[in-house]
Amino acid sequence: MESEKVTIAAGVPTIWMGVLEELDGRDFSSLRAIPCGGSAVPKSLSEGYKNKIGLPILQAWGMTETSPLAAIAHVKSAEANLDGENPKLICELR
Repeated sequence: MESEKVTIAAGVPTIWMGVLEELDGRDFSSLRAIPCGGSAVPKSLSEGYKNKIGLPILQAWGMTETSPLAAIAHVKSAEANLDGENPKLICELR
């Protein structure tokens, strides 16, 4: 990500847990968004990115059929419920 100046990098929580350990001493200033799906983003993981690079992880939801993201949410509070059970939507999920 550093050498290619990536601006948006998406992945699942397991990937971002591994990357978090490799952030020290690297330049991620080009990164603008970190969408994360596959399961709920642990609060500690999002806080870890916010503390290390000033950018929180965005909770994302989607399917292969939606190419692959259908919804992305920016959690505005560290105290927010991150269990994935209470979506605040402008569209209907079925």
